[in-house]
Amino acid sequence: MAAAGQGGAAAAFRPDDHELVDRFLRRKLDGEPLLADGACFIHDVDVCSAAPGDLAGTYAPAPGAAADRPVWYFFSPARYVGPRPRNSLHVGSSGGIWRLASYPEPVKGSAAGGSKRHLLYMERSAESDNFYVSKWLMAEYSIPKNAGEGLVLCKVYTSPRPSRQRP
Repeated sequence: MAAAGQGGAAAAFRPDDHELVDRFLRRKLDGEPLLADGACFIHDVDVCSAAPGDLAGTYAPAPGAAADRPVWYFFSPARYVGPRPRNSLHVGSSGGIWRLASYPEPVKGSAAGGSKRHLLYMERSAESDNFYVSKWLMAEYSIPKNAGEGLVLCKVYTSPRPSRQRP
């Protein structure tokens, strides 16, 4: 894991994918205490309870990210709805959805056999009933069911590209 400095709040929290799975998600699923370097930067919250902008306003981002590119980490229950399971996640009363952008792929170097998939947040247009892709993205990390059912680790961040709202 890269670190900008030593100790406390000055240290950057930028774990690799395999570290997110093996050092944090696996320990959480096994009921072990989290390592001090990530315990206070990974929040326990359902990412589908509120829009990502609301979560970002409530929870502190991980230290060490660029000011214009903050990153948030959440332990969240896995929630899937839709006509095809695992295709989209409906978000609270905001009317937005987390839409599947990639199928699960193995996390390279993960001893726990973790997988990662990408989702993008779609908001409902004010002018119509259509959805558009917002600036919010999420990487969702999981471990096969036999290792701990129903909990994922989510990395939420914003895209450097503008939203793609269609008229």
